[in-house]
Parts: sequence; structure tokens; C-alpha cells
Amino acid sequence: MKDQTIIKKLHVQLSFFLTAVTGTILIILTLFCLFISESGIRKNTLYSFRNERDSVITHLQTQTSFSLQWINQVQENNRFYLYLYDNGMPILSARLYSTQKRDELVSNVLAYAKSKHQLDITKSYFSILPVYHDFTITDTDKSAYFVSAGVVSKEANALGYVLLYPLDRQSRQILSQRILFAGIDVIAVFLLFLFSRIFIQRMLRPLEENRKNQIHFTASASHELRAPLAVILSSAEAVRKADTQQEQLHFLRLIRSEGVRMQRLIADLLLLTHSDSGKLPMHIADCQPDLLLIDAYEKYELAAADKQIAFSIRLPEEDLPACRADAERIQQLLSILLDNALSYTPNGGAIRLSLNYTVLAAKKFSALHCYEYRVADNGVSIPDSQKEFIFDRFYRAQNSHTDKKHFGLGLCIAREIVNAHHGKIWVEDTPGGGACFCFQLIQNQDSS
Repeated sequence: MKDQTIIKKLHVQLSFFLTAVTGTILIILTLFCLFISESGIRKNTLYSFRNERDSVITHLQTQTSFSLQWINQVQENNRFYLYLYDNGMPILSARLYSTQKRDELVSNVLAYAKSKHQLDITKSYFSILPVYHDFTITDTDKSAYFVSAGVVSKEANALGYVLLYPLDRQSRQILSQRILFAGIDVIAVFLLFLFSRIFIQRMLRPLEENRKNQIHFTASASHELRAPLAVILSSAEAVRKADTQQEQLHFLRLIRSEGVRMQRLIADLLLLTHSDSGKLPMHIADCQPDLLLIDAYEKYELAAADKQIAFSIRLPEEDLPACRADAERIQQLLSILLDNALSYTPNGGAIRLSLNYTVLAAKKFSALHCYEYRVADNGVSIPDSQKEFIFDRFYRAQNSHTDKKHFGLGLCIAREIVNAHHGKIWVEDTPGGGACFCFQLIQNQDSS
């Protein structure tokens, strides 16, 4: 329960951490893009203002008279507000849109131009070239304007102007863009959090499954150890109360038998522990693949004869090249498969060992050699639904009989040995009934 709580807590923390890191990067990139975009908007607004200013100056220079239609058109476009002065006298203000607030703003503009730039357009002013100054100003409502104030001389007349270019459109555009980017960031961070939850959950799933496997493994190992331990304790008590020496010897044999059984189980558990940590002891050397099978055959020949099982072996006719493997581990692997075959094959049945050799691929200087070992019997068949589970720890097929010699670890150990040799192991049906366990050792060797 504590491990599960830790995993859930780790899930939440990693989800928030991943969201925070990616969200921070996203926000930084968004701010950078927003800065570039707002800079572009401000540059475009400034460019538009300067075009309007140049257009007004050009018109004032080239036209001898100013029609009310042109001025109305300028005002109605609502792009800027224009105030004109003839030899210092106002001849037309923004008639259509004149307000007290804007008139006060114009007065502030005239005062600023006079004090800051020494330009007084309310007095008669003469210059060969247009004189103007551009600056930014805000009104009482904190609304910003681009401003151009200047004088254009024409013969004996001096035309002064004040051009107010409102920046409210720019402000609205920047504000709407910020809201849009903020909304996109909020949605993106939310989606990132959901993605992080799902992604971290999938990442932690093997850890959760490993935790469950560890719990199952510990429970199963405890159960398997408890049975012989109970027999040993009860037998030890029986020895103490036995009346005759014969009874004592009987219980002592039980104690020894169960002790050996516990020793074998502990050895298997240690082997799996070493395999899980990637430290399975291996001594790789050149060995003859056919001799490995012959040694296994000779070791189990008498046991098969005792059960009246037809025990046979088939080897390739050609001489086989040596393979690099741990001969002791391969013998252990073959012993596991043969123990299973003898346990689940009835008296009068048959077991056949075979070795197939093929060259899967050949190149100029190397060849890919495949050694396939097969242990086939005509005993209990394994249903297809159980074939993918039989190599799991402490797994026993439902139709397998109870055998105190088997803890459900043999096939798991066999798979670990094959994996350590970078091979492959599987089970298939024997024609006519029974199971056939197969494993392959594939090696890349120099051609001779």
C-alpha cells in the first residue's frame, strides 16, 4: 500500500514537473513571439503615421487652396486629426470631431513644441523647407498619440499644422493579441498537463507492474518456502516424540528431503535475483553443441527407462562448428526442460531430443549460425491461452499435476538463461498431443 502511494505521489509530482518545465519553455517562446509581433505592430503604426504626415506636408506644399471636402475626408477616415494655422492664426481645426478634451490636448502639443523644440506655429514663421517635429503625447485619459507639429512656408504665407494620430487602434490590436496568446498558453498548458498525466502514467506502468510482480513473487516464494518449513518443524517435533529409532530415521529423512527442496528453491531464487540485476554468472567459451545434447541424454536415460518412456535423440549428420556459450548453463537449461518432460509424460510415453543446425545468412567473411534445440514429449498439451504465461515465475498450467519437485520457476530460469545468450525460447504443440519446448542460439561467426 505504501509503495502504491509513493507511485501515485511520484505520478503527480512528475506530471506537474513536466508541465512546469514545458509550460515555462512555451511561455518564454510565446513572450518572445509576442515581443516580435508587438514590435512589428508598432513599426507598422509608426510607418503609417509617417506616411500620413508626409502626405499632409506634400498636400500643404503643392496645393494653393484647401477644399473642405479634402479636410472632411481626412477627418472622416478617422486615421488622424488635423489642425491648420495660417500665419499663426487657426483657420480650421478638427471641425467634425473637435472636443474640449482634444482641444486641450492640442494646446498641450503647442506648448510642448514651443518649450521642447522652440517651434511656435501660432506665430508667423518662414522657412524654405518644412519644419516639423514628431513626438508622442498622452491625454488626461492616458490615451496615447503620435504627434507631428510643423510649419510649411508658401510665398508670403506660413501654414502651421498639428497632426494627432491616435494609438488606440494599436493598443487594441496589442491587447487582443496578448489575450489571444494568453488564452492559447492556458489551453496549451492544460493540454500539456493532460498529456503529462497520460505520458507519466504509461512510463510508470512498468514500475507498477514490476511492483505487483514483486509482491506476487514474494508471496509465492513465501508460500513455497512455508510448505517444506512446516514439514521440517513438524518432523522435528515428531522426532522428539518418536518411540523407536526407525520412526526417528523416517522423520529425519523427511527433514533432509524438505531441506534439500528448500535449498533448491533458494538457489533458484538467487539465480533469478542475479538475472534481474543483470549479474547472472556466465562463463562463455567454445563448446560442441551436439555434445551438450548427448550429455543431457545420457544423464536422463536411466530416469526415462525407470518410467518406461521411449527416450530418443536425433543429431545432424554433418560436423557442427563450435558455438560460444556457457556449457554449464545450457546443461542446466536442458535439465529443466527434461525434468518437465519426465514429470508430465505418462509411463509408456515418449520423449525425443533433437538438434537442428542452419546457416541463416552468409557474407564474405562471416556467417550467421543457428542452433535449435528441441525437447518434445507426448504428455500433457499446453493450451494456446496459457503458452504466453508458462515462462512466468511460479506459473503452473491448470491441467498440470501437483509435483513437489517443481516450484514453477524452472521455465522462468530457462528463459533467463536463453536471454543471457541472446537467444529465443518458445513452446509449440507436438503432433498427436504433448508439448515441444524449443530454444535457439544464433551466433555470428567467422567463415572458414
